[in-house]
Amino acid sequence: MSKTVSKLPDSPLDLEEVIRMDETYEYCLFSDANEVVAILILGNEKAHALGYDEEAGGWVVVQSEPIESQAEGHERIEDAIDDWAVSNYGDELASGELEMVTPGQRKKNHRPKAVEEGFELEYDCPECDFYKTGLTAAPQEFLNHLRNEHDYSSEEAHDVL
Repeated sequence: MSKTVSKLPDSPLDLEEVIRMDETYEYCLFSDANEVVAILILGNEKAHALGYDEEAGGWVVVQSEPIESQAEGHERIEDAIDDWAVSNYGDELASGELEMVTPGQRKKNHRPKAVEEGFELEYDCPECDFYKTGLTAAPQEFLNHLRNEHDYSSEEAHDVL
């Protein structure tokens, strides 16, 4: 039996809520409702895949992996999320009502409403899956990411910004 996570609400999360959370990424999304039913949370020592299970009464731990085994652990966690999604939401996946996404695959219609309406900036790295908005990060964080992770010069980083 899966362990229920008590710090999350007893309902799917709104996509904007997930995007605002630090080190949290959506994986299963009901696009029409912007409801997320599977997330990945990076903790200090472990990465945790969580899924919303109505029958269990809320969010459950699908898989946890130590951070130090990041490459292998990431693959195992994604496989566990895929398997969990099929077993819990197979019909919705088959119909296209539920979509499997990763942060690097966000589509325009998955952006927070404030970004869509032009009230907040969007920081989407062209080199990796770093994605944040003005709701979750300052411009300097994005510039530092480009400089430190991808060796951009300050001028190149500002051009991307």
